[in-house]
Amino acid sequence: RNKSNVDPQWGAGAPNNNWSCPAGQFVVGLLAKTGGGVDGITGVTCRSLTYQLATPSVSAVVDNGNTLTVTLLLSSMDPIAGARYAVRVYDETDTSQATPIAEALNQATSSITITDSDLYCGRAYRVTAQATGISGGNGTFDRPSGVSTVFTQAADASGCALTTLTVSSNPTSNVRQITTGANKGIFTAITKNTTGNLNVADLKSAWQQGYISFRATTLDWQASAPLILDSTTCGRLDTQLSGTVSIASEINTSACTGNAPGASSFGNIAITGSSLTTTSGGVIVVKDSASLSASSGSGVLTIGGQISAGRISLTANKLALNANVLAGSKVSIQQQTDGTAINVGSTTDAASSTLEISDAEIDRVSATTLRIGTNKSGNITVSQAISPAIVSFLALETNGAVGRSGSGSISVANLGVKAVGAIDLGNNNSVTGNLALNTSGAVTYTQTVGNFTPATVDGIVAQYGVPNKITMSQVPAGSPVDAT
Repeated sequence: RNKSNVDPQWGAGAPNNNWSCPAGQFVVGLLAKTGGGVDGITGVTCRSLTYQLATPSVSAVVDNGNTLTVTLLLSSMDPIAGARYAVRVYDETDTSQATPIAEALNQATSSITITDSDLYCGRAYRVTAQATGISGGNGTFDRPSGVSTVFTQAADASGCALTTLTVSSNPTSNVRQITTGANKGIFTAITKNTTGNLNVADLKSAWQQGYISFRATTLDWQASAPLILDSTTCGRLDTQLSGTVSIASEINTSACTGNAPGASSFGNIAITGSSLTTTSGGVIVVKDSASLSASSGSGVLTIGGQISAGRISLTANKLALNANVLAGSKVSIQQQTDGTAINVGSTTDAASSTLEISDAEIDRVSATTLRIGTNKSGNITVSQAISPAIVSFLALETNGAVGRSGSGSISVANLGVKAVGAIDLGNNNSVTGNLALNTSGAVTYTQTVGNFTPATVDGIVAQYGVPNKITMSQVPAGSPVDAT
């Protein structure tokens, strides 16, 4: 198999001539003539002998960033000793396969590694394989095989994550930027499962043009890398990391004047990590919305730098609110895990499965409205006297009950409480504006000083304390009537 013959080449001439075959052919037969006084060789048969190498196929391509490992399937090929192979890598769009990005030639094994600075994790390629010759041959008798081609993953492959992405003033290294439509800055790895550094100026340039996201396990935003966007259009930062997040430098998008082309929610920030920490230098200033989350059940959201935004959302099962949080309209604080209890007044963060918020932490919130809990929160307990210093409307919401312990009470201008179970605020509370108590359970509310108005607070409709029209007839004159 793989041996091919050509038509015989017959020599001609007088006996006893010297005979030879053309280059690349062998003598395979002789023509002799005898009799009549003439004995000798009158001709030779020459034939070419070639070995047609079989075409290898590519069984796997492992993308490690600027290194590709290509595995050839050779088990079904001829067991010819010394075969050599070539693997070439082209951009996926190079349909003519004219110019390879990288290549590995004269390879002797089925596992071939190609390294080149133009290769990166997630890039789409055409990878070709060919048997090119036999070791020691000169190409006279061995013929190259055909070429097989495979295609690799799309350019936005999600598996190209960094172990740690550092944002600093140092040059960008091992980080590339995917640009698709309005997504101007999806920053991911060149070589996956390694660390990378993103220069803050490169990050700023992309952010001014559109949406920003990171593909990494952890994020370390260093103090040397403040990012202050210019007074022009910009996109938003929206990224979710499975590891820790640390922000030690200012992030300021307040100067943004509008959406970059194709972008939405200009200048907004939404960052999630298993735990998230902002240091005193990690000041965040956003014109519209800032959202910070600790996604792990045991993760802690630590706010050490001031946050300023139109709306602020803080999500975690554990919260350390050590700096001011200033919102133009609303601050929301909620649990990460559904069913987590909330203790309003606790000065520790030690209780199991409980989000604890002290009165001092609440006093660091400056907003028209502070909302604590959601319709998926566990029971809420007010354990200390709570008196928000710079909040006009306080709303508590739970899928359970709202209760009190110790000296737990609330003093605020407007209070809304929404629960599925009972509401028990039986200590001496003080509400001077609207009071909205909404539940299908029992209600206990005590207030001995001041007047309130039963009315809606932050979307919580007042059910209790709302007067109803009472129509009476045939009531004896002078008889007392109790109306409830």
